[in-house]
Amino acid sequence: MPGVRQTQYTADTTVHSKSTTHTNVYAFLDFGFSNTKPRLPHLSVGLPVSGQVFYRPFFGVGESITALPFVDRLRFPLKFGVFVGVVYARQQTPKTLGVGATATSSQLAADLETRRVTKLLVGLDFPVGELIGRIKPK
Repeated sequence: MPGVRQTQYTADTTVHSKSTTHTNVYAFLDFGFSNTKPRLPHLSVGLPVSGQVFYRPFFGVGESITALPFVDRLRFPLKFGVFVGVVYARQQTPKTLGVGATATSSQLAADLETRRVTKLLVGLDFPVGELIGRIKPK
């Protein structure tokens, strides 16, 4: 699945921009109620496990697909779930300089402002214990 897209700015004699897609593996902490009727999704908070972890935290909801009654009868060999939410990404953008403007890298660095933007993130999650149990030799 494609990850979170962000624009990065550079300058030599002119300001340039390029899009970067971050495809990080996230570690999630889930908060929810078990055995509720009707079944409710759980709240998820996540951080990337590599790179600058606090630059792109995740907040959203998730649901275990294999635990649903009608899916449980299919006997999937691996437990998994889905999640949807927002990544609260740290992004630097120029305040006054536009793409194509004449500037040095130090002028661009002085012009950059840091702000947070929200980006949609949808994906699949797999419990770590489940994956290790399948990989570990018997």
